[in-house]
Amino acid sequence: MLKFFKRDKSTVWIAIFGAVITLVAVFIYLLHPRFFTHLDFQLYDFQMRYAKAGVTESMMGPHNGDLNPCDITTYENQKSSISSLNSISPVIVDIDESSLRRIGQWPWPRYYLADLLQRIHDGGALAIGVDMLFAEPDQTSPELIRRALYRQFGLEMDLSGLPSERKDNDLYLGHVMKEIPAALGYYFQFETTQYPRHDASVLPELKAILEFTHGLSPDPEMLKRFLFQPEDVIPPLAQLFFDAGFMNIMADEDGIFRRAPLIMLWNDRLYPQLALATLMKALNRLENRGDDRGDSPADGQGQPVIRISAGGIESIHIGNGILPLNIPLGEKGQMLLNFRGPARSFPYISAADILQLEPELSNESDFSFDALKLALEGNIIFVGSSAVGLKDLRSSPLDLNLPGIEVHATIVDNILRGNSISRPDWIPALELLLTVLCGLFATLSMGIVGPKLGLMVTMALAIAMFEVSQHLLTVSHIRLSVLYPMLTLILHFMILNLAKYGLADRDKRYYRKAFGKYVSKGVVEEMITSPKKLTLDGSDKPVTILFSDIRGFSTLSEQISPSDVSALLQDYFTPMTQVVLSHSGTLDKFIGDALMCFWNAPLDVEHHETKALAAALDIRKVLGKLRPKLMERYGVEIKTGIGLHTGVCCVGNMGSADLFDYTIIGDDVNLASRIEGLTKYYGVDLLLSQSVKDNVALGFCASEGIFFQEVDTVQVKGKSEPVTVYLPRMAVDGQDVGTLVEELARHNEALAAYQNGNFSEAWDRFSNLEASTSALIYTIYKERAVHFMENPPDENWDGVFIHISK
Repeated sequence: MLKFFKRDKSTVWIAIFGAVITLVAVFIYLLHPRFFTHLDFQLYDFQMRYAKAGVTESMMGPHNGDLNPCDITTYENQKSSISSLNSISPVIVDIDESSLRRIGQWPWPRYYLADLLQRIHDGGALAIGVDMLFAEPDQTSPELIRRALYRQFGLEMDLSGLPSERKDNDLYLGHVMKEIPAALGYYFQFETTQYPRHDASVLPELKAILEFTHGLSPDPEMLKRFLFQPEDVIPPLAQLFFDAGFMNIMADEDGIFRRAPLIMLWNDRLYPQLALATLMKALNRLENRGDDRGDSPADGQGQPVIRISAGGIESIHIGNGILPLNIPLGEKGQMLLNFRGPARSFPYISAADILQLEPELSNESDFSFDALKLALEGNIIFVGSSAVGLKDLRSSPLDLNLPGIEVHATIVDNILRGNSISRPDWIPALELLLTVLCGLFATLSMGIVGPKLGLMVTMALAIAMFEVSQHLLTVSHIRLSVLYPMLTLILHFMILNLAKYGLADRDKRYYRKAFGKYVSKGVVEEMITSPKKLTLDGSDKPVTILFSDIRGFSTLSEQISPSDVSALLQDYFTPMTQVVLSHSGTLDKFIGDALMCFWNAPLDVEHHETKALAAALDIRKVLGKLRPKLMERYGVEIKTGIGLHTGVCCVGNMGSADLFDYTIIGDDVNLASRIEGLTKYYGVDLLLSQSVKDNVALGFCASEGIFFQEVDTVQVKGKSEPVTVYLPRMAVDGQDVGTLVEELARHNEALAAYQNGNFSEAWDRFSNLEASTSALIYTIYKERAVHFMENPPDENWDGVFIHISK
C-alpha cells in the first residue's frame, strides 16, 4: 500500500477522488434517482432479451408458441410435453381481428359472450378469466329494445317466445357465469372522477389469512405502506358479479410493463388481481372435483396466506393440497414478470372459431370439437382481445405491442412454473457491497496501472459481473442489478484518468477553435471546464435537426449581382445564426442558401425538441422584421421553408485528424431535409415530424398558444417508412383563438374521413375549409379525394402519401 502511494504525486489525489466517487455512487444508489432508475430498466430489459435469445427451458418454461388446435396431432404432442412439466397451462381465447370481421363489430351482444364462455367450459376448461369490464347494461338486450320501441314509437314487440333469461342479455350472461368457474374483471381508480364514490360492499372481500413476523401487528395502517391503495372502483354490473379480480397492471415510469400487483388494499380490505383470482378458482376446483365451480374454501384450497415482514410484502402462498404455490412479491405487492417471449407466446384460439363451431361438422371440419377440447381441457383460459382497434396492447421488455391478455396469462404461467423473477431481501445489500468493492478496486488499479491496462481490467470486471447477474436471472430467476457497480467502474476509470493526467492548454485552445463559431460562448466554456460531458468520437444520440432554405433562391440570384448575392446571404444568415445560438443550438453548416443546425450535441440540451421549435418560431419572427429591409436593400422578397425532425444520429468529428468537422450523419438527417422540402408542396413555411411534436413541452405550447395541425402522413423520397408531419398554428393578426380551434377541429374531422376512405365526405369538408381559409393544404386534399373517388384504392391502402420528388 505504501508503495502504491509513493509511485507518483498524483496517487494521493487519485485515492481522494476515488473515495469521493465511491461515496457519491453509494449515495446515488440509496436515492435511486429517476434517470438511473430508467437506466436500470433498460439494463433489465436487455438482460431479459439476452436470456430469451438463449431460449433456456428453466427460464422460459415450455414455450407453446402460436399453436393451432386445428392440428390435433401437433397440439397433442406439444401438450404432452407441457404435461410432463405441469398439467395446467394458460390458453388465450382471442377476440381478434378475424373474430370482429366474422362475428361483427365490438361490443358484441352479451349472449355471444355467454355462449362463448359456455362452450369454453364445455370444452373442459379448468377456470376462465374474462379480461373485460362490463360496467354498463347491454343495450342490445331484447327487453331494453322492447322498452325503447314502446317509449319512442308506441310499438309493442312480442317477446313471449323467448325464455325469460334470454330477454335480458346481462341476466343471461350472469346465469351462465353463475354455473361455470369464471372470474370477471373490474377496474380500480386511483383518481376519483365521479361521485358518489362506491363503498366496499360493491366488491367481495378477499379474506386473506395474514402471517406476520418481527412482532408486526396486522393493522390497515401498516398495510397502506406496503400496498397500492385505489380511490374508487368501476365494478361490473351486479347481475354479473360472482367472482372477480382487478385488471389493473401498473406500468413503470417509461411505460413498460415489467411487474403486476397481485393484491391491493381498498377500504381496509384486500382484493386479488384477475389472474390470481382465476388461478385460485382453478386450484379450488381441482380440490373439489365434485363441485363444478369449486368455490368452497372450507373444503378446497382455502384462502391465500400473505407473509409480511418489516421490509414489506414478502410472498403470497396459495394452495394446500395438490399444488401448494409460493409466490415471491416485491414492492407494493407486485410480482416481477418473466415473459415467455414476444406476443403470441401462448396458445391462441380465435373466439370466432369457437362461436361458429357446429357439432355436425365435428368429423369434417379442420377445426373440430375434438381439437377444441384438446386445447382447452384441464387448462386455465383467459378471454381477451388482441385486436388493434380495441386498444388492449401493452409494452413489455420483449415486445412493444403485447396483447394485454398475455400479461394475465404470464402471471399464471409464472406462478405454475415457479419461474417469476424475485429480489430477495439480501439483494440490495449485495448490490451496495459490490458498488463499494468496485470503487475500491478501481481506485487501487488506477494508481498502479496505466489507462490502457486499466481499461482492460475495468471491462473484464464489468463483463464478469454482468455474466454472474445473467446467470442468477436465467437459472435462479433472481434479479441482481449490476448497474451501479458497473457505473462506479466506468466513473472511476474516466474521472481518475482525468484527475491523473488533467487537461492541457492545447486542448482548451482546440475546443475554442473547433466550436467557437458553431455554438454559443457559454457552451464552449462549459466544454472546457467540464470536458467529461463532451465526446468528439462518433456516437449515436438523439438530436433535433433544423433545416431552413430560401424559397426560389436560384431565381432571386439571377435578379441581382453576384456581390449582392453574397451580401444578401450574409445579412440573412447573421441574424438566423444568432437565433439558433440563443436557443442552445449548434450550427452545423451553410449549404448554399440553406441553414443546417441541431440540438442536444455536443452537450446534452434539456428539452431540445422544445428549444428547436422555439428557434424555428423565432426565425419566422426575425425574418418578418428583416424581410422589408432586404426588399429595400436588394429588391427581392425572401421567403423560407423550415423543417424539424428528432432522431438518433451519429454525432462527432467526421473530418480528419488535421481538419476538424463536427457534424451529424444518418438517415434522420436526410429525413429532416425532406421534411423541409415538403413545406413548399403544402404551401407552408414550417413543418415538424411526429417525433418533435410528441416531445415538445406542453407548458411551452400553452404559454405560446401553439396548436399542432396534422398535415399528412407521407413516405418521402428515399425512405420506406412513413412519417406524420405537423404544422404549428397560432392565432395571428387578431385571429380569435376559438376560430382557430374550430378550424383545426373541422380539419381533423375532414382528415379522419379521408383516412377512413370516406372520400366524398372528405371532399365536402375540405371544400368548406378551402372556401373559408384558401389554404393550399385543403386544395391538395380536395384533389386527392377526387382522385380516389374516381380511382378507389385497394383494401390495403393505409392513407400514406408517397412523394416521388424531393
